[in-house]
Amino acid sequence: MIQSLVIPYFSDMENAGFDRDKILTYWIESSDEDFKTMIAMYDTRRYSWSMFVGHLMIEKLLKALFVKTTNDYPPYIHNLLRLTEKCNLELNDDQRLFFATLPRLISMQGMMIIN
Repeated sequence: MIQSLVIPYFSDMENAGFDRDKILTYWIESSDEDFKTMIAMYDTRRYSWSMFVGHLMIEKLLKALFVKTTNDYPPYIHNLLRLTEKCNLELNDDQRLFFATLPRLISMQGMMIIN
């Protein structure tokens, strides 16, 4: 079960007194739940919602990676490409295109991803 986690506006996790593993667990477990929701939406042919929740799932995994690699709170952004940059991920052209295109596909379906 996912427990609520309120992340205060601090930049240094150690000074804030938060447990890195607890924050990682929150992002990963929350992403796992979103994966199940994404599949359920897809199975019921609710493709727009499936893509939207898939975006959330990927965003949460990228934020977990950010916490793991930087020992800092993830940025308050939703832009997947920007998150990959902040995680210092090396992407090939196809991967870059995917992360740049997914939010546009979702917004074309009438849903908004705010960067």
